[in-house]
Amino acid sequence: KLDAMKRLIAMISQGKDVQNMLPIVVKLIVVKSLEIKKLVFMFLTHYAEADQENAIMVVNSFQKDLMHSNHFVRALALRVMSSVRVSVIATILAASIEKAASDSSAFVRKAAAMAIPKAYSLDDSLKDRMITVIRTLLDDRNTLVLGAAIVAFNELCPDNWDLIHKYYRKLCRLVVDCDEWTQIIVIQTLMRYCRAHFLSPFKEHKTEKKKFYSDDDEDEDDANNPNEFVFTAFDLHPDHRLLLKSTQPLLQNRNVAVVL
Repeated sequence: KLDAMKRLIAMISQGKDVQNMLPIVVKLIVVKSLEIKKLVFMFLTHYAEADQENAIMVVNSFQKDLMHSNHFVRALALRVMSSVRVSVIATILAASIEKAASDSSAFVRKAAAMAIPKAYSLDDSLKDRMITVIRTLLDDRNTLVLGAAIVAFNELCPDNWDLIHKYYRKLCRLVVDCDEWTQIIVIQTLMRYCRAHFLSPFKEHKTEKKKFYSDDDEDEDDANNPNEFVFTAFDLHPDHRLLLKSTQPLLQNRNVAVVL
């Protein structure tokens, strides 16, 4: 069974279609071998959306695996369940996400955050429940979980800044510890937050042009010239300055997207 699953995963990686094997692979969901179970989950994740009838048959097994002792299995079970695009399991999926959001493993909590947009796309009436989960995940101190929570925030409620207010300073301090792609998402979100809540660091002031000569040509030129402006900087808000100081080290990042 292990050899067969390895061959199937290898064929998938080569771009071959082995969807006809799904009914047989589904039967392996109950095996005790952790190695086989991982490969079965990978297979089901790939084909769950394409063959919903067979995939929905194993939802009960997924729920049992959400209580598995291995955190990798718990995370994969949630990931596969969220890949089954059938609206009838939306409520079950939402309950599983809420449970996984308080899991002891950061890997499982991250999986819960990544499953939130999928649950919302199945049933938009779950939005309030999922926003509550996002609030719980934003309270996490693990950068893997925070990054995934910000992704879910941008998908469900990108302008609900009440969720971010409490965690703004924490996000500023932890952004340097995030992985590179998470840093991009967090910086973009915090940048939008700054534009929404802080004043521009520049003020416009009209200035009069001083005249050194008073002949007719000069007067005519002055009349044709538009008003001139100068920009005067003033002290930034402390939280605005915090973001600038926190992200300054990222200019040395090896990822050009982060630097940009």
